[in-house]
Amino acid sequence: MKKCFIVSEIGEENSVARKRANQLFKHVLQPVCQMCGFEAVRVDQMNVADSITQTIVSYLKDSELVIADLTGHNPNVFYEIGYRTALGKPIIHLRQKDTAIPFDIANIRAFDYELTDLDAVQKIKGRLKDTINSYSYDLEEAYGETELATEANQMIALLNSLAYKIDMLNEEVGKNDRETIKAVVEACQQQRPVEVSENQVMQSVLMELMRNPKAADSLLEVSEKFGQKG
Repeated sequence: MKKCFIVSEIGEENSVARKRANQLFKHVLQPVCQMCGFEAVRVDQMNVADSITQTIVSYLKDSELVIADLTGHNPNVFYEIGYRTALGKPIIHLRQKDTAIPFDIANIRAFDYELTDLDAVQKIKGRLKDTINSYSYDLEEAYGETELATEANQMIALLNSLAYKIDMLNEEVGKNDRETIKAVVEACQQQRPVEVSENQVMQSVLMELMRNPKAADSLLEVSEKFGQKG
């Protein structure tokens, strides 16, 4: 099974960072990786005899895919992202919604996730699945560690970025449409009904009768019929 190495801030036991990392791994990354034929691996869950640094470097180099969470601005995470990026191999970036990305790497496209919203969880899982399946993981086997394999995956990453931006644009357009419709409805609800006095009604009827005398005859006939019934 292909390996997906998970890079994220892990934090101390019972910390907010550890809880976030565990939830993201359990409810999003692990199930999506399994659906796509990958084994999700996180370094703190390994029992290895080698040094932790060497193990991380090995997984960054040899794993078919890396998924990195930028949340927390952890220096080790940024180092590992830089190393993987330099290799030109597939990497997917994530961040918790509303997390700012440092200026130096602001051009990195990162999927937003929100663990407290079940709809948002399903959405990020779908996006991750599509992105994972878009990469070609046999390029090195076909071309070796060459510039051709690197450029091919960089092109795929660029296309994924464009698709993501289009998706975000569509969401914003839909959001604006919904807000516009809501504003129109609220404006209509706030309008007071027009109050019409009896004098205004009589004046309108008289003006219409003057323009159309035949209507007066019809009105008289109707009045007489109702008078006979009374």
